[in-house]
Amino acid sequence: MPPIIHFQELIIATFLLGMLPGSAVFATISCALQGRALHVIQLIAGILMGDILFASLAMTGLSTLILALPWLLTFVQLAGGLYLIYLGARAWPKGKKALAQETTPTLTPSPTVPSFLIGGFILTASNPKDLIFFVSFVPGFMDLSRASWFDILIASFTIAITFLVTLSFYAITATWARDKLASPQVRRGLDYAASIILVLLGLFMIKTAIIGI
Repeated sequence: MPPIIHFQELIIATFLLGMLPGSAVFATISCALQGRALHVIQLIAGILMGDILFASLAMTGLSTLILALPWLLTFVQLAGGLYLIYLGARAWPKGKKALAQETTPTLTPSPTVPSFLIGGFILTASNPKDLIFFVSFVPGFMDLSRASWFDILIASFTIAITFLVTLSFYAITATWARDKLASPQVRRGLDYAASIILVLLGLFMIKTAIIGI
């Protein structure tokens, strides 16, 4: 009897898909460019929570119900887009005083760190393409007719861990590039770029909610 889950094929396919640039990758790079490791960790954790949720829904058949409620997806997309714009606005550098402070590292975590956990989850949960992707992707590597709840959880976490590897690669690469650019003026420019990326992601989500992809 063939295995219920084809782990090797699932991991390879998920890894290749995770390396493709998308909203999660761009958001991760944006946070990494700001030089705040806690923000990056929180964002990736939120994204993975959404991935686990969507993968589990796809395997349990609840995705059919969610896709039947387009108004709910539209609402979540609008809320997610506005929230990303808010995070982008918060990331915008604050005047010359902030430029001077960039030369002095601080170990004090930002009080808004949890907002990136929420933002990461909303980024995934408000994207219907992710749900549709899992619905069409997972059955190719798993026999859902024989899968138990334990099998579903194992497959979901396998997908999430693989995405964790790809997102961490992008985060580490962006952080390395930022650390190599020691000039405060250059880093300030990267902060502007990070802020703009988040705002553009938010606007794209709002556009998708209103007029479609």
